[in-house]
Amino acid sequence: MAMLISRPFEGGKMTVELWLRPKDNRARILCVTPRQNSSQNEACLLVTTLDVHRDGAFLKLKPVDRSARPGRTWAYLRFPNYESLLIYLSFSICQDQD
Repeated sequence: MAMLISRPFEGGKMTVELWLRPKDNRARILCVTPRQNSSQNEACLLVTTLDVHRDGAFLKLKPVDRSARPGRTWAYLRFPNYESLLIYLSFSICQDQD
């Protein structure tokens, strides 16, 4: 696996990393949050299993729900500026390639 990007969010309370597996070009997103006891919580999903929605400077990631029910939000990322558009495009490109 090769890390493509790592970015802190919420003042460093969460780190989001985008990983690529070169042998089959599958992309994964990893969210890491620290715990108080110096360990950390990690959550990882394939990019292709997420619906990505941009809302202003926010990027909402929801697991794909094939039913008609609205899905739950997996991650809600706030960007400080137009950088959000670049990250959004990066997710879209990786999702189309996977």
